[in-house]
Amino acid sequence: MNGMKFRIARALFPLAALTIMAGCQATPPAKAETMQPPAAASNNINRLLTIITSPDPEIQMMSLVLTRAAQTEGMSPRLMLCGPAGELALKTPPEPAFTNFPPSGRSPDDLLSGLIASGATVEVCALFLPTRNLTEEALREGVGVATPASIAEDFSAPETRLISF
Repeated sequence: MNGMKFRIARALFPLAALTIMAGCQATPPAKAETMQPPAAASNNINRLLTIITSPDPEIQMMSLVLTRAAQTEGMSPRLMLCGPAGELALKTPPEPAFTNFPPSGRSPDDLLSGLIASGATVEVCALFLPTRNLTEEALREGVGVATPASIAEDFSAPETRLISF
């Protein structure tokens, strides 16, 4: 009896293996060809929210360079400067804001002025002025004060890309 079971199993094994293999090949991957990363799925990203908090002039400069590059590509930039980076927005920024960087020989102050002149929205965070006992009079022309609600609305919008430095 054991010999007969062995012969039946041996005879059916190739058939079972072929059935399993055919089933594996017939099952397509779960829509792998239509899956796309979120950025590629939406070509409607047309706004950039840049949040700058770093006190380092080189980091400030790079964040402004990238924001300007995005603006050149057609994005509408909004910058929020907070903490030490908020000092860039003052009528009289500290000396590091005037550090010139190669290869352009321009400074964070130059780039921020250029972004303002080209229509970028530039704001300090809601805490910047009160924590320094300053008023909006201390800000350079073209700089406002962001509200938490408007920033949250902006970074929650599907058409907005967020970068932070």
